[in-house]
Amino acid sequence: MSHPCAVCGRGVEPDTDHVEIEAETIWMDDRNDKRSYILHLGCAMRTIDAWEEPV
Repeated sequence: MSHPCAVCGRGVEPDTDHVEIEAETIWMDDRNDKRSYILHLGCAMRTIDAWEEPV
């Protein structure tokens, strides 16, 4: 069963190379919101290639 890529929307098969990102929205006065995103490897590299490692 494929999941939609968070960048292009096409299906990502679980038996292929892919990237999974967990993102958490932090709310000071409310419950936090955690979401998981699946991306094709190429879509991820084009989208997050410029991110820098936290110091």
